[in-house]
Amino acid sequence: MRPERVPEVDSEFVDITRGEEAVPPFPTRMLPGCYRDFVEDVADRQQLPPDLVAIPVLVAAATMIGRNVHIAAKLQDTKWRERACLWGGIIGPSGVGKTDPMREALEPLSHLNAELHRHARQVAWEAADKGKRGPKPPREAVMTNDSTVEGLTVLMEGNPRGLLLYRDELSGFLDGLNQYHPGGNDRSFYLEAYSGGQWSKTRADDKRDAFLDDMYLNILGGIQPDVFRKRFKDAPQDGMLPRFGLLAHPVYGPRPFVDVRPNFTAIKPTARPW
Repeated sequence: MRPERVPEVDSEFVDITRGEEAVPPFPTRMLPGCYRDFVEDVADRQQLPPDLVAIPVLVAAATMIGRNVHIAAKLQDTKWRERACLWGGIIGPSGVGKTDPMREALEPLSHLNAELHRHARQVAWEAADKGKRGPKPPREAVMTNDSTVEGLTVLMEGNPRGLLLYRDELSGFLDGLNQYHPGGNDRSFYLEAYSGGQWSKTRADDKRDAFLDDMYLNILGGIQPDVFRKRFKDAPQDGMLPRFGLLAHPVYGPRPFVDVRPNFTAIKPTARPW
């Protein structure tokens, strides 16, 4: 294993975009046992900081927990409840190796997504006689790459448990806010998707009206340091950045060549997320 570095931190607040020695390492010891073993195995095999695996694992776990599980912040006043809604991002230069560990961490969700896509409900509808078909059933999914409000709304209507929006490059997602419909409210849609609550969209064509009883969306992706600074430096102070509660810009050191078998004992408990 790569030895854990324990830096001296002069301040409680650290500019994580600098990627300097002041940034503390991800505390894998805080993860549940099976997740810790998996994260450390992937980080060791790929010789990359564990942040690149741990953050996607946590976001994926939150997605599988979904919107229906809440934690009460107070013992008596149970009206204040929070869901496991997590937005995560990995900051790092282009070519440093952000994508592969994220994909390996999301592999169970990818397999589940493929199974849901082939779900018998959809297959049965397509196989039925066209004259006997009812309304087309909504596509089941746990993860998507479609960051348009229109596409997400359709998916979220059919999957009220919640979704993960995964973008390999978050810059495309950030650039797309309000780009598809100039003057639109795409940004507020995402802000509300984190907070939860009802959301509706009324259009001139009532067949395209949309209603979500309780919004829930996790977000994950990578982004380059310069792009991160540019996108958020002069961005509206509307709470978009604070919602990315799992952001990391770890120290990227040398990557010696390592060729060892994966720890399948560590992989097995995380292989099926449901």
